[in-house]
Parts: sequence; C-alpha cells; structure tokens
Amino acid sequence: MKAVKPVLILLPLLAAILWLVSGAEVLTKTQKSQTVEVTDDLFGDTITRQELVDGPILGYYIGLDVVGGTTGASVVALLAIHWFTRKQRAASAGKESPT
Repeated sequence: MKAVKPVLILLPLLAAILWLVSGAEVLTKTQKSQTVEVTDDLFGDTITRQELVDGPILGYYIGLDVVGGTTGASVVALLAIHWFTRKQRAASAGKESPT
C-alpha cells in the first residue's frame, strides 16, 4: 500500500504536465486546425489553407476534463486507502490483550 500512495499523488501532477505540454486546452480534442500557407508553383500565388493536426500525446490534446477526472479519482482512491488502513489499525489495536 505504501508504494501506491506516491503513484496516486504523482498521477494528477503528470496529467497537469501533459495538459500544459499539449496546449492547455479546456476540453480534450483529437485534432486542431492549423493555418498553412501554400504557394502555387505555376502562378506563384500564395493561398492560406486550414489543415487538421493530430495531438502530440497519443493523438490527443489533453484537456482539463482529463486532469480533473484524474485528480478526482486519485483523491477518492487516497481517501479510501486512508480509511481502510485507519480502520485496520483501530481493529488491530482493539484485539491486543492487556498484559
């Protein structure tokens, strides 16, 4: 159980770092529109065009919805672990016989 607690604490931090690296979007997106300038070889005209670009992290731009969900799940798991270990300690302390 002691090895799980640091992982549950670092998981929201990792999600927040990935959120910042991928562009700090509010909602998770698979693609983002990007303006690209294209030059026509024949006439020399420059045209701007919109292209969809995949996200940098497994094809996604991580949003705050993922960071919030990860943080919430980690907090619930940490509270459950704390509650179970506290209950086990109280039960083992009550079973000790006085000497």
